[in-house]
Amino acid sequence: MAIAIVLVLLGAVGLSVTVPERADARLEAERARALVALARDAAVLEARPLRLVAAGGGYRFEALEGGAWQGLRDETLRTRRLPAGVRAALRAGAGGKGAAAVLVFEETGLYTPFEWRFRDAGAAAAWAVRGDGVGEPVVVRTAAREEAAWEGAKASP
Repeated sequence: MAIAIVLVLLGAVGLSVTVPERADARLEAERARALVALARDAAVLEARPLRLVAAGGGYRFEALEGGAWQGLRDETLRTRRLPAGVRAALRAGAGGKGAAAVLVFEETGLYTPFEWRFRDAGAAAAWAVRGDGVGEPVVVRTAAREEAAWEGAKASP
């Protein structure tokens, strides 16, 4: 029964996160928000932890199986590359300097608090997906001065 519910949810989100040929930072942020919400719900329905790993201009979803993280073979929660011209940075609890940022979704519905920023190349402002670890993630537009502070904090050790 739970698998049927997950399949219905995956199909619905798969349709809603399809983007046109031309992608931009806002569309990528909206897609990321939908996928984060779906991964959180899937972890609860499947009663197993899932995680998102962001690195190298893309991101992937993994499930904890047999004590090891395995990549998902799912049409919706699949490995994704960012489109050319879109940059992203994820700040989550488990990412360190030089390491991939990791966002974990527990079976309880809790997840790692995070902020995931998406910016078009050359743009001063960006779009951010923010999650507090409990509620629904949200997408907000960030101001140029906020971006400068974000970049300064990323550069510091």
